[in-house]
Amino acid sequence: MALITNFEELECWKSARSICNVMLEVTSRSEFHYAFRLKDQIAGAAISVMNNIAEGFTRKSDKEFMRFLDIALASASELKSMTYLLLDRGLIKKHEFDSIIKSIDQNVALIRGLLKYLQSK
Repeated sequence: MALITNFEELECWKSARSICNVMLEVTSRSEFHYAFRLKDQIAGAAISVMNNIAEGFTRKSDKEFMRFLDIALASASELKSMTYLLLDRGLIKKHEFDSIIKSIDQNVALIRGLLKYLQSK
């Protein structure tokens, strides 16, 4: 396995970045004009996944990195939960929901895979 030297090389970070951009695009729609709290909560969770992966990578130990990956997983769960709310409230279409949920699930699998690798070291 090649040595990863920066967080931008991590597949889980790349995936989180993509999801973050999708969610920021979704919440920039006019339907969210008056849903400030929901918009902020979604943006915060999406950004948290991405940033906790990056921040954890720069920590001094695998143990600290794993702690930040756990936080990223929790934020991904929060984001997934809110995606259900978006569908329930008619703020996204079913095909968008399916795509977002699939992306979040794939991201969670990548983070869990990295956690498993770090635990086995």
